[in-house]
Amino acid sequence: MKKTLITIAALLAAAASYAQGTVNFTTKSGTAVDAPVLYQPASGAPVTADANFLGQLFWSAPGAASWSALGSPVPFRTGSGQGYITAGGVQTIPTVAGGGKVDIQFKGWASQLGNTAPAGTSGPYFNSSVLANLTLGGQGPDPSVPPATPALLAGLQGFTIQVPEPSIAALGLLGAGLLLIRRKK
Repeated sequence: MKKTLITIAALLAAAASYAQGTVNFTTKSGTAVDAPVLYQPASGAPVTADANFLGQLFWSAPGAASWSALGSPVPFRTGSGQGYITAGGVQTIPTVAGGGKVDIQFKGWASQLGNTAPAGTSGPYFNSSVLANLTLGGQGPDPSVPPATPALLAGLQGFTIQVPEPSIAALGLLGAGLLLIRRKK
């Protein structure tokens, strides 16, 4: 009997150690989540981000300074869903059980910057959302309770990515270089 109780306690402890919180990485889900990302071109009105832009979720413990990436960067949709990411899938936070709270931040950037999110929270060709505090779905610490559905990104807000205009000096140097090339012919 004693061995059986020890075995059951060990199994419950092991199951609880594998508890994982989950979040659904979509920036559009009915009326619960509506966080479009725009980019401001050098001239004209803002335009919704397209497949030339990438997005990724980051998480931290509430109020912590260090952030961890969730999954891989995902391109924005084109067509009728342009400006949104709806194919990010369910992301797992292995160190936080379902029902736990985390801060979530969504970063978007121009794919020309590469497949890694730029450091910081904003700059030329990238920007990020304000922090959203979420209660995670997924398996909680009690393995006898069924897992909750993945948390939606409720409270997530859209943002605009600035695409800077070239400076007057850069345009002048470009023009001078073109004149020199033309003159050599």
